[in-house]
Amino acid sequence: MFTDVKQFNDSQLVTFSTWIDKNTNDGELDIIWLNGCTPSVLYQFPNVNADGSRAEKWLDGGNMIINVGDWFAYCSYEGGSRQADNGDAGAANILDLAAAVIAGAAQGEMKVTAAGQQYLPSLNAVTSDRPIQLSAVVAPWEVAAAFAQNDAGTYADPVVIHNTATGGYVAFVTRLSPPTGSRTED
Repeated sequence: MFTDVKQFNDSQLVTFSTWIDKNTNDGELDIIWLNGCTPSVLYQFPNVNADGSRAEKWLDGGNMIINVGDWFAYCSYEGGSRQADNGDAGAANILDLAAAVIAGAAQGEMKVTAAGQQYLPSLNAVTSDRPIQLSAVVAPWEVAAAFAQNDAGTYADPVVIHNTATGGYVAFVTRLSPPTGSRTED
């Protein structure tokens, strides 16, 4: 399924930046998987390169970022300690969307959708602390798939958005705060 998998740590940021530059516009869908922290080689903290960052160019090159954990592009623990925060402007700047695209607090229980049942069959309902506000996903972005959402259908997590102009994708998988009594995976 994959032709190559690379892993980079904090001591390999120069190598990572070289890899990003080499793969940004190579005509292939390449994926960067983040753990909720965004390294400075993708987006320099605190919001130093609000427009034209490597992260933005990566998505504009038709690639994908999968963010698992906490708020996308909010902060970095590069070098083992928390760096200056980008805050909600980090994701907003990279995506050219409103800062409200990621909610700063829980928005009710995210219940599994039909897409969630089909593609993520072990997914459970959860109260997400960082769901995506679906109305803030505006052109050229669209919601490609919402795997769980609140009853009103206004917030989702996990969710994938797609840039129809560049072909880029971002998957947000935050999934924090399981509700009391819910089943969780070990």
